[in-house]
Amino acid sequence: MKMITENDVKALSLGASLLGSGGGGTPTFEPLLLTEIIKHQGPIRLLDTTELKDDDLVLPLAYMGAPLVSIEKLANGSECDTIMRQVERLYGKRPTVLLSAEIGGSNAFTAPLLAHRYNLPVLDADLIGRAFPQLEMSSAHLAGISPSPAFIGDSLGKSAVLEARSAQEIEQLARYVTMACGSNAAVGIYLMTGKEAKTAVVPASLTRAIQLGQLIGEARTKGLKIPDYLTSQADAQVMCVGTVKENSPQTIDGFTVGTVCIESNKGPLTVWYKNEFLLARTKTTTYASTPDIITIIDEETGAPLQTDSIQYGLRVAVITLPAPAIWKTAAGLKLVGPEALNLKGIA
Repeated sequence: MKMITENDVKALSLGASLLGSGGGGTPTFEPLLLTEIIKHQGPIRLLDTTELKDDDLVLPLAYMGAPLVSIEKLANGSECDTIMRQVERLYGKRPTVLLSAEIGGSNAFTAPLLAHRYNLPVLDADLIGRAFPQLEMSSAHLAGISPSPAFIGDSLGKSAVLEARSAQEIEQLARYVTMACGSNAAVGIYLMTGKEAKTAVVPASLTRAIQLGQLIGEARTKGLKIPDYLTSQADAQVMCVGTVKENSPQTIDGFTVGTVCIESNKGPLTVWYKNEFLLARTKTTTYASTPDIITIIDEETGAPLQTDSIQYGLRVAVITLPAPAIWKTAAGLKLVGPEALNLKGIA
């Protein structure tokens, strides 16, 4: 069994932000809190998918709500206490393994932060391998795992069990309930057995995030150009480097939507986003599109940038990382490809 140690936390933060593709939330207090937990309670047990027992009950967890609220109303773990009780009531047993539902951004920390609270191991996996804006965009959905029932809880003890016919309906209900919880709540969804999880998750996501973060740290220490180092040491490609000329985020139906315009070494480049970066192209050439992982980083520091934090005049590099293989299948592309995200006329 592997462990997440204190030395891994900063790397996890950087790597998860890289895989977040501009979304998933910026890890701010989460790395600090996890560092303190590990310092006082020991490393986090990290379970490989091959170590799962068939009768394990795996609980994927994530946080839902408005980013600004999450900064002012910090999560403390109690949001999941009601979820654990509701799961035990309905399933007749406690979850035996925790899973961060999404590796992108701050959601990568959800399960590790709760591991000692419930004395449970964390599965080295997630349901996406990156970040996507909608609940149905998951490997569990492709594997036929039901999103229902889903569980929501907040720090004041409010909770709800949601049942619906589809992941889209679950998401709609979850957003309504989250608003009633002050726009900040924990969500448990796509519960599955260990046997199901072996083929329904994206394996080794936490390990990949830590490794990517370590590469950024190494490049900083050696004084190397981070975009070039990621290209030589990881499976990244540098699309372009340039200067941000405009960023136009707006909130539509609860999503952060907009474009980033960059004056680059390949000419004017536009990056479209809906919570996450989904398409990068010039007037004549598409350089990358969903499901590829498009990330914009600070050219000097290598810090991955969120869609709504990119400012005019910043020197950036636009890089891509390959998406997990499941998103390259016909079923995967139907769920998360350009057409699914209304980019058909642009890509």
